[in-house]
Amino acid sequence: MNRRMRILLAQFSVSAVAVFCILRAAFSGLDTNPPLPYVLPLSSGSQKLPQLPKISAPEVPMPLNLVTLSLVASPVSGQEGLKILERDDYRCQYCGLDGRASFENALVMRVDFVHPRARKGKKDPSNLVACCAPCNTIKGTKVYANFDEAKSFVLKQREGLRKVWQSKAAHQSSKPAGA
Repeated sequence: MNRRMRILLAQFSVSAVAVFCILRAAFSGLDTNPPLPYVLPLSSGSQKLPQLPKISAPEVPMPLNLVTLSLVASPVSGQEGLKILERDDYRCQYCGLDGRASFENALVMRVDFVHPRARKGKKDPSNLVACCAPCNTIKGTKVYANFDEAKSFVLKQREGLRKVWQSKAAHQSSKPAGA
């Protein structure tokens, strides 16, 4: 367990740690039978907690957002992703980048949830679009009224980033070589 995880666990109450252990076992496919006897120090001594139930992965239909402890739509499988990319002709629906134009373009193509999974977006083809990684990052997990609003936000942000990059590049090229 890494340092960050230990710090987070130290901040949680004992019951939250128990929930985390149950969830970790459920998602990692570990068999929790027989459960370990968990002992918590109480003011009147030690007391055993009830045995933890066995939770199998099929019982959990969607992944859990550990920040909000809410269910989110499962990620798109490779086969589902290919269907979406083919439907959208391997073209980013935000900026128009052609994923077939070059190998580098193909590497950055993704499938985006228009209404983000983190905000209860469904894994429905009408909510999925082909998207390049930069547009996906710019869009983030913000919820937009519709796809057109999301697209205008992404394009506006890209243009702002382009202007900043161009001004920095122009500034760098105007410096003397020895400076």
